[in-house]
Amino acid sequence: MSNPGARDYQLQAVGGEPLYLRLARDAFEHGSNGFVVGCTAPSELGDVRAIIGEERLILAPGLGPQGGDPAAAFAMGANSSGEALIVSSSRSINYAYSSLGWGGERFAEAAAEQARRKRDELNEIRKGAPR
Repeated sequence: MSNPGARDYQLQAVGGEPLYLRLARDAFEHGSNGFVVGCTAPSELGDVRAIIGEERLILAPGLGPQGGDPAAAFAMGANSSGEALIVSSSRSINYAYSSLGWGGERFAEAAAEQARRKRDELNEIRKGAPR
């Protein structure tokens, strides 16, 4: 999870390892195809990627107001081809009209503009991410 309180639970030791690692390993062993690891936790992204390998997808919410670092997320969470990581930026797109200083009647236009900006930013970072 990408919220600040997530660490209160995810880092609790269960069987000698953090809960998030135990959950990732268990989900992987049971055939899960997708995992959620906050963009706000790049080291945990790397840990989960190491468990799940190259093919499985990771959704990484928390880009924008929650403070996720997209470059660190790609460096740690993408596979060796720079793929299999979906970085999510919901709040900054939903409230783009406000951050852009546009009126609420331009909600859709502002959301589209912010989505394009985030897409372009992420594509630039992805191009430069280590493989």
